[in-house]
Amino acid sequence: MVTSKKFVLHYNTGNELKGQGKLEGAILAYKKAITINPNFAPAYYNMANAQQEIGDLTSSITNYQKMLKIMPNHAGAFHNMGIALYNMGDLDKAIESYHYAIEINPDHAEQYYNMGLALHDTGKFVAAIDNYEQALKLKPNYPEAYNNMGNSLQGLGDINSAGKAYSHAISLKPNYVEAKTNNSYVMLKKGDFKGGFDLMECRIQKETRYCPPITNASQYRGEAILNRHFLILTEQGVGDEIMFASMLNDLDEQGAQITLVCDPRLVSLFNRSFEFLTAIAKRPDNNYQNLEPAIDYWLLIGSLAKFYRADVNDFKKSTPYLHVDETLLNKWKNRYDSLDHPFNVGVSWSGGSKQKHKKLRSLSLEKLAPVLAIANKSANIINLQYGDHQDEIGNFTKKNNIVIHDWEDADPLINLDDFSSQVKALDLVISIDNTTVHFSGALGVRTLVMLPFNSDWRWRQERQDSYWYPEIMHLVRQQSNDQWDSVIENTSDALKQYFKY
Repeated sequence: MVTSKKFVLHYNTGNELKGQGKLEGAILAYKKAITINPNFAPAYYNMANAQQEIGDLTSSITNYQKMLKIMPNHAGAFHNMGIALYNMGDLDKAIESYHYAIEINPDHAEQYYNMGLALHDTGKFVAAIDNYEQALKLKPNYPEAYNNMGNSLQGLGDINSAGKAYSHAISLKPNYVEAKTNNSYVMLKKGDFKGGFDLMECRIQKETRYCPPITNASQYRGEAILNRHFLILTEQGVGDEIMFASMLNDLDEQGAQITLVCDPRLVSLFNRSFEFLTAIAKRPDNNYQNLEPAIDYWLLIGSLAKFYRADVNDFKKSTPYLHVDETLLNKWKNRYDSLDHPFNVGVSWSGGSKQKHKKLRSLSLEKLAPVLAIANKSANIINLQYGDHQDEIGNFTKKNNIVIHDWEDADPLINLDDFSSQVKALDLVISIDNTTVHFSGALGVRTLVMLPFNSDWRWRQERQDSYWYPEIMHLVRQQSNDQWDSVIENTSDALKQYFKY
């Protein structure tokens, strides 16, 4: 009897500590309860929940499993274990766990919602939408379900229905930044630049990753520009920093003074390319209070589009705008001149900052073989792919007898000045949607871009050209999800036209 009371006391202590946010202490208390009574299922369950909250997903899953051996029909344990598996990236097991939870308790909206998230990330958009709809039957005022249903509708290419779903989410939750941002992307895909870029401003909030900088300056909202000093902060990835930099000339033409905050690897490239500004490296603390001369206004670089890209014709100003180091450019020209062919084609086939995006937009080097076989007849093929792909390149060359030239001192993850010169020395770039295409576009190098079915907002919908890089890019799109065959065929045809055979 005393033993029984002891494990209950430890369990209750764990619950109290968990309620106070003291998760480490709660976990220790639950462990003490289990040591006394190894068959006490609630302690395993609450401990697993606490472990998931602190990010110890492996231990969390282990304890959900132990709990389910004691109580095999506990829907909550299957559901929460599915969330942990999803956050670990094990989508198939997450889906399996959600299935068990729904079988046991078919009346819990969150289970269908989370199932939808996992199905979406595996590219099963129709099934994901079915689960969001089931969640909404059980919980009609569920903004997150509408928002993510919009994402899956976009995955199917139905951007009109996606926009309606996002709008419904916003009507239920007016300050829903993610839904507003997603809706802005739909508007931009449809060519509504003014509305889309205006709505995209919702991203600038303290609780988002686009935090305002620490500065005494005011956020720019359309005031007079002449002789005012602007702090422009680049945002998102390196490719986005490059793409949005196309609008800096517009601000300069209005008579602004500019300090540009950017990725440290871009400082020298931007200072060389835009002589009218001073580029400095991003500061980890986001503090720019002591800059000299004094700053009048700050602005995220993507917000320039709100003022300078209200119409598709405004993009015609985006002529090639990056300038490389001439010494580095000559180094690469000399290297290419020593190879067999007069033409040089750069290739890149993988990219994406998130694993799910990388899976949808990337392809294997072997899949690209028909394109490279055509290029190999008339051109030297140059590796532009960042990351460690040496084994893949070696196996590809051995199997296909197609050499992909690579140099040990070429590392786009470290030296972007060198990488920009390497790209500038090429005649053509063939790439999926990644940072490489923004370099080639901004440098004025002809580019074939291979896009997934649900391409990013910046490539609009169905167009074969890029308004960000006029007359430079040819966009080759998937006709259905995850189907690269037609992309390879159409890219091959475009390459034949390039070489005139």
